[in-house]
Amino acid sequence: MIKFVTLLLILVVMLNDDQTMIKRKNPIPEKLNTDERTVHVRAVPKEKTLDELETFFAQFGQVNAIRQVKDKKTKKPTGYLFLELGSKEEAEKLAEMKTLAWDDSSLQVETKDAYLKGRKEKLLGKRNEPEIPSFEPSLLVRFTGLEENNSFSAMDLKNFFKEQADAQYVEFITGDSEGICRCSSAEEATKLAASTTPFKDITLSYNVIEGEPEKMYWARVASAKKNKRQNTGKGKKRRY
Repeated sequence: MIKFVTLLLILVVMLNDDQTMIKRKNPIPEKLNTDERTVHVRAVPKEKTLDELETFFAQFGQVNAIRQVKDKKTKKPTGYLFLELGSKEEAEKLAEMKTLAWDDSSLQVETKDAYLKGRKEKLLGKRNEPEIPSFEPSLLVRFTGLEENNSFSAMDLKNFFKEQADAQYVEFITGDSEGICRCSSAEEATKLAASTTPFKDITLSYNVIEGEPEKMYWARVASAKKNKRQNTGKGKKRRY
């Protein structure tokens, strides 16, 4: 069986020019490659029959097939469909129109390849988009002005900041020139940002973090907590 499968692969595929991937020895026959002559249509009137759909789309070329997308539960049309035309040129020409007027409806058209690409990008975008938790705004203060390769610790800075305001947490790596201090309230953050007291003869600059950088900070904190919980639970028995 293994020899048969190996022989079949040898007959069907071959290495590409730089010997890094495999490709088909013979391209897919044009008659079988229907994607390039298929368009995706949305906002289709749901009450239209298959015959009405075929008659309407026939004005744009040879209609080979109409595949309606139906609701899984009700089995009724959703207003989306794939239309296979007679050639790639007909599909591209129709897709270039982008919108089609039919009665009181405005149908949206694009090639199947463009539809699949857009759907993939949207899906990847959702996966990569960080989850922003709810948070109290204006608690974060960025401080700068430290010399690089310094020997200060986060605790050194926290103890200093607590003399200026109610500092709860300091995010800082020894040797960096800047960091972030989280205060107990927006008022305390404003108080720290206005401080002019030098830290070990070093004048620091402060600014309250707001907007997108603030959101990304809290998203990073939430992600770190989530990963910590997941890693802590591995390999441990549950206690009831």
